Amino acid sequence: MAGGNSGMRSVEQRMEDLERRLDAIERVFRAATGHDPNLLDDIASISRLIAETPGLSQTGVCRAAHHRFEFLSRARIIEVLRNGAGRHWRIEAGAYNSLLYFPMHADRTHAEVEQSCDIVTSCGKESEPVSQAEVVVKTSF
Repeated sequence: MAGGNSGMRSVEQRMEDLERRLDAIERVFRAATGHDPNLLDDIASISRLIAETPGLSQTGVCRAAHHRFEFLSRARIIEVLRNGAGRHWRIEAGAYNSLLYFPMHADRTHAEVEQSCDIVTSCGKESEPVSQAEVVVKTSF
């Protein structure tokens, strides 16, 4: 009976070793592929915020999101804003090199929001879409 018991222990040890290895492989896979299990939930939260208050700057989105969703850090919010750009919201250039966030299919543009708020645009130029590369450059730490 003792021999059978040590054989079971050996199988249990091997199973534990395999489980540890599998956990390590899963962590490496997630890191390598950029898998983020919370990204869709965070995108949905930020998307609702942008839809409720279109035209917020990146700083404005960060402040409002951090106030509303205390569990999101500024770095995480910026990461989510980058990931959702062009798919879940659009970005326009604003005054003083700011990035302004609008729902993907917003009825109002940056210029219309500024006119309704009696804000003069920077240098009097029209708003223009911002590319994904510009977003990465402007939001790099």
